[in-house]
Amino acid sequence: MLENKFVELGTFNRLNPAKRAIRLIFGMALIAYFIWQLPKYGVLITTEFPLIPGKWIGVAILFYFFGDVFNLGFNRRWGRWPQTIFLVLLGLAVIVDFILYGTIWGPPAGWLIFLLQQFTAVMIGIGFILSAALATPG
Repeated sequence: MLENKFVELGTFNRLNPAKRAIRLIFGMALIAYFIWQLPKYGVLITTEFPLIPGKWIGVAILFYFFGDVFNLGFNRRWGRWPQTIFLVLLGLAVIVDFILYGTIWGPPAGWLIFLLQQFTAVMIGIGFILSAALATPG
């Protein structure tokens, strides 16, 4: 039988210890990813980066959550607009790369992808760690 708890608007249930541990682990993993990426920024501006398939998985995951950083983290209701704006900026960076370097991948696109990864990883990592510490959902 389906049961529903009727609580006041704006209240939430505290996380149980298992969910807190999961959030703490994911938060620490994202912070570790952030720290691990710090000395690797030089790889992003080389032409070898687009050929590393494993790196694009991380970029795709962090791009997916990029909009949530603004929607949840900064309490803005922008939907998927941050991702759209990022794609426009990435398109402009690719054009600049092609004009300046003769290739579609160069320092402007590399730095933009690097900043996306770092910003998203650190913001979501801090959010998960705070969520685990405060036992709040989110």
